[in-house]
Amino acid sequence: MKECPHCKSKTYYIKSSFSGSGDYYSNFDGSSADNASYHDGIFYKYGKYTYCADCNKRLIKVEDLEKEDK
Repeated sequence: MKECPHCKSKTYYIKSSFSGSGDYYSNFDGSSADNASYHDGIFYKYGKYTYCADCNKRLIKVEDLEKEDK
């Protein structure tokens, strides 16, 4: 798939959700400390379908899109 068949948009998105927690570190001078592990406690779940970024119509399964790229 090269574009949305409905509106010809070149951009799509995949719905996702996430949960968890992370600790954000700061220095006492107000600057940020090392927060490289901030997202380590976050769990991501991705949807099965792609959606058009412009018209929001459901398009194709992610797995089918990946097969097309091969």
